[in-house]
Formats: sequence, C-alpha cells, structure tokens
Amino acid sequence: MESAQAPNSGEKTLLEISSLLEKVEKTSIPPELKENIKEALTRLNRAMQHGVYQQEYEQTARYVEWILGIPWTKSSEDNLDIKKAKEILDQSHYGLGSIKNRILEYLSVLKLQQDQGEKRIKPHSSVLCFVGLPGTGKTSFAASIAESLGRKFIRIAMGGVSSPMVLRGQPRAFPQAEPGAIVRNLVRSGTKNPS
Repeated sequence: MESAQAPNSGEKTLLEISSLLEKVEKTSIPPELKENIKEALTRLNRAMQHGVYQQEYEQTARYVEWILGIPWTKSSEDNLDIKKAKEILDQSHYGLGSIKNRILEYLSVLKLQQDQGEKRIKPHSSVLCFVGLPGTGKTSFAASIAESLGRKFIRIAMGGVSSPMVLRGQPRAFPQAEPGAIVRNLVRSGTKNPS
C-alpha cells in the first residue's frame, strides 16, 4: 500500500501559478491587462519548471490577487427616488437647505435624463467639495448622499497624507509593494462605482 506524498514546495508553487492562470481566464478584466498578467504568470511558470526560484513569485501572486479582487464589472444601480433622497438627507442632517437643494437638483436632472430614455448618455459625476472644520458633518453628509443613491460609501482621509504613494500604491518592483488606498477601497466596496 503506497502512501500519497505531499507535493514539494516547487510543485505546490506550480499548482498555485496554474490556479492563478485559470482565475485570470475566468474573470472579466480589460483584455490588455489580462494578456500582461498571463505573460507574467507564464514566464514565472517556465522559470519555476526549470528549478529557478524567483523571489518575484510572491510579488506577482499578490499583484494578481489584487487585480482579480477589483470589481471590474460590478456596479450598483443608482436609486433616483427624489422623495426618498430628501427624507434621508433630512433625517441625517438638520438645516443645510441650500446644500440639500443642490444635491436634489442634481438627482432630479439625472432622473429626468433617465425618464427621457437618455441612458446612452453617461452622466458625468459631479465633484462635491465640502469645506468646514472637523466634526461639522462633511463625511456624514457624503454618506447620506451615497445612501440615498443606493451606493456603497468609501472614505479616503486626506489629512496627514505625506506622499502620493498612499493613494496610488508602490510600484511592483518594491518587495513590500501594496496597492494604494483607492484600489484597496474599491476592492473593499465590491463595486466599481462607490460614492
């Protein structure tokens, strides 16, 4: 009776690379990026088959996992119910009438475009800039807008950001490279259009 041997670390790594290749094939990522990832994994696979250990394996595997985690095709449908949006804004914040009216105007225009069948025109998202002292309700107001639209809400704090690398992430060439705050929060939200 033969006992099954556990695969050694090289065989295990080859299995992990082929598993990553299968995952890349099944996902809906941009075609150019898909080809780049497949080429990198194929090169890595070839190197591992010839017994050349590459320190790059962990970096490449981590990079591919992050790429696969990005919600490339998942988006939330906007809820353009003006009455519900007004209720949510009124429940969460007292006063601020001019700001609420501006938000409701914008939602009304989107609703009108949708009702007139202008779905082929993708409305551009407005950039809202809330200015005020800490604790005055800027973040909670933004969360209320996201809730009224039916979108996930992410918050990236800009206070104390000392480098653009915090937002963008480090290049893969660095051993401890991690994606930036934008990609991490996209993965965490699970949709490609969070507020």
